[in-house]
Amino acid sequence: MKTIEEQILKIVKSITQNETIEINQNLLDEGILDSLTTIELIAKLEEQFKINIENDELNHENFNTISSISSIIKKKIR
Repeated sequence: MKTIEEQILKIVKSITQNETIEINQNLLDEGILDSLTTIELIAKLEEQFKINIENDELNHENFNTISSISSIIKKKIR
């Protein structure tokens, strides 16, 4: 079974059509994700993990890295 981080990375690669993304990259700071791809990512994460990401969780800090996104998901699926 893939880890949550690996699942998120796969989704990000699919959305951005960029297979060179690495798990430790800064997705927003490096321009890998923009506003539209971030919205698409959120929708796919909610579907994949059966969670609801709240408006107050939608910030740069929470979505800049695979690790920070994973932290949100782990809190929600407990």
